[in-house]
Amino acid sequence: MGNLKSNYNSLAHELWAAAQLTPGEGIEDGVNRIVGILESVQRSQDLEDAERYRTLVESGHFVPASSPYFNIWGLRTTGRKATKEQLDEAVDNARRNIENSND
Repeated sequence: MGNLKSNYNSLAHELWAAAQLTPGEGIEDGVNRIVGILESVQRSQDLEDAERYRTLVESGHFVPASSPYFNIWGLRTTGRKATKEQLDEAVDNARRNIENSND
C-alpha cells in the first residue's frame, strides 16, 4: 500500500504542476496538460495489465476463455498452454471492450 500511496503522491504533484498557469494561459491550457498526463497514465496501465495477462497465460496455467453467450474474455485454469494467437486475440478483445466502454 505504501508504494501505491507514493505513486498517487507523485501523480498528484505532476497534476498540480500541470494545472499551474503562466501569464497569458487559460484554463484550457492547464486542462490539456492534465488530460495528456492522464492519458499517459492510462496507456501505461494498459501496457502493464497486458504484460501481466501475457505472463499468466504464457505460464501455461491459464488460457484465454470466452463465453459463447457474452462478449467477455477471462482466464480459466487448464493443463494446456495457450497459443500466442489466443493470447493476442484475448488482449485485443479486452482493449476493444475498454475502448467501447469509454465511448
